[in-house]
Amino acid sequence: MKPDSAAPSFASDCISCKYPFQGMVKFCPHCGKGVVFTQPAQEAQAKAAQEEAQAKAAQEEANAKAAQEEANAKAAQEEANAKAAQAKAAQESAQAKAALEEAQAKADQEKQAPPAEPEKPVNLHIAPKRSSLALKSALVLVAAAAVGALAIFMFTGKPDECELYLQRADSLLAAGNLADAKTASTSAMSTCTDEAAKRRAALIEANVDRALAAQATCERTLQSAQRLLAERRLQSARTAVVQVREVCPGHAELGRLGHEIDAMLADATGLSRSVRSSIGEGNLRQAESTLESLTRTDQEFPAIPELRSLLQSAISQAQDQIPVLPPQPLPMQQATPVPVPAQPRAQPPVPVAPAAPAAPVAPPPPAAPAPANQELVRSFLRDARQAMNQGQYDAALATARNALLIDSGNAEAQALVQQIRARQLEHTRRETRIE
Repeated sequence: MKPDSAAPSFASDCISCKYPFQGMVKFCPHCGKGVVFTQPAQEAQAKAAQEEAQAKAAQEEANAKAAQEEANAKAAQEEANAKAAQAKAAQESAQAKAALEEAQAKADQEKQAPPAEPEKPVNLHIAPKRSSLALKSALVLVAAAAVGALAIFMFTGKPDECELYLQRADSLLAAGNLADAKTASTSAMSTCTDEAAKRRAALIEANVDRALAAQATCERTLQSAQRLLAERRLQSARTAVVQVREVCPGHAELGRLGHEIDAMLADATGLSRSVRSSIGEGNLRQAESTLESLTRTDQEFPAIPELRSLLQSAISQAQDQIPVLPPQPLPMQQATPVPVPAQPRAQPPVPVAPAAPAAPVAPPPPAAPAPANQELVRSFLRDARQAMNQGQYDAALATARNALLIDSGNAEAQALVQQIRARQLEHTRRETRIE
């Protein structure tokens, strides 16, 4: 009876002491250790199936690779045959054209030749006969070249249309017409059947896509430069123009925008010099007005903080030099002489009411500031309101206090200080709630 192939087989020797077994045992009778049973038939079958699957997969991969190589070789051979046929047709066409031109030249030459002598009339028909034969031969060659060109046209799949799209895409890309170049390259991709032409169309389309991306970046940077110029941030606008020149140096707007920024920067430099000159001459009102014009021209001008500091120092020095007038004493009223009445006769004493207390004398009003100082106070108040409206509360408060240093009793300045403090407190509370 044959043993069952599915039943587990026993090991021939013990894996520990190498004692030979005579049958299926659970423990080794020599060393007493357990015996591990295996199924070699099933394992061998599974291993053989796995090796067979791997071999089959490798064979299929080799067959696919060989088929791909054969297809590539066939396509290359067809492409070479098509090019050779096209070259042959072109050569035949050139030969036919040359033969036709030669026959036409001979016919024209024979027409212009002098007539033959009367005694040889037979020669009158020889030249036209030869000319007719040459013309017929040329027509046959032209017809053959046309048939060959038609066959090549049908075999290669409209090569003229593909080449037309490729040339159009190249010329439009060189001219900077990116939208039409994109359309032409897409048409070439869908029309061309030759692999080389397809690769050329893909390269043109990639170049068009890169040019479109660069153009979009250029437009965004140029719009940013124009916005910065409108906001009078000339330093940032000039940086943006430099970036545009690096991305797209031939843009039409670069020249105009660059000239406009340079002109405004020159104006800002002149205003800065005027501010310094006015401060040196002590004309602080003119210096302040010129500094405001400089800020409106270029908010990012590097010398603005320094000029503000110089102007504030000059204003403080001018305030220290303003003489403080002592309070003027009130004029004393002269007592009106009271006539002394004559001594009356003795009468009983009459009670006298106590004298009313004297009315308090109001303190003298503060001396009004000079007209020049009043103008300076108004300018400080105007700058303080402008800074408050822009959210610059610290600068607004300092400017309003400068007005109070000149005119401490100015009610408008006092009210403005309270308003600035209230807005600053509300702004702080709002930011705290947001956080």
